[in-house]
Amino acid sequence: MLAHLSILLWLPDMEVSRTRMLLLRGIAFTLDIALIAGLVALLYLPTRQVLAAILPAALYFPLCEWLLRGFTPGKWICRIRVIAPNGEPPHLTQVLIRSAFRLVETNPFLLGGLPAAVVFIWSRQAQRMGDMWAFTFVIPVSDLARIRQRIAEMEDAPPPQPES
Repeated sequence: MLAHLSILLWLPDMEVSRTRMLLLRGIAFTLDIALIAGLVALLYLPTRQVLAAILPAALYFPLCEWLLRGFTPGKWICRIRVIAPNGEPPHLTQVLIRSAFRLVETNPFLLGGLPAAVVFIWSRQAQRMGDMWAFTFVIPVSDLARIRQRIAEMEDAPPPQPES
């Protein structure tokens, strides 16, 4: 478990600033929303079925982040990725928790992405609420190798000796 907490030590050393990371996440989200809108238009307009409008919007983020191992098309373009504390892609439960919180944090009827941005800015680890509850992190892909190396080093280190 100690090695998994190593990500908390890494975050202050991110290659990108918090501001740039917020911008990258915003761009990725906007690209993903554009893809969802396109899917809804393709499926809903010809059929006029309500499910054809709801399903792509509801399933896009959890399916992409789970099947694409921490990526969505928007995240892939922006070269950012969701990871679990061990540096691996998130588990399905983590993805579902993130997606449930996204409904509130980025709801266009509830101030859009403002709640997510505010929490991200105030968060010590540059996370939105869904990341905190799912215990996930969004990182630049360029930092992934370094983070995994740091976790491996911590796992190989001998346990601390109790003081006598």
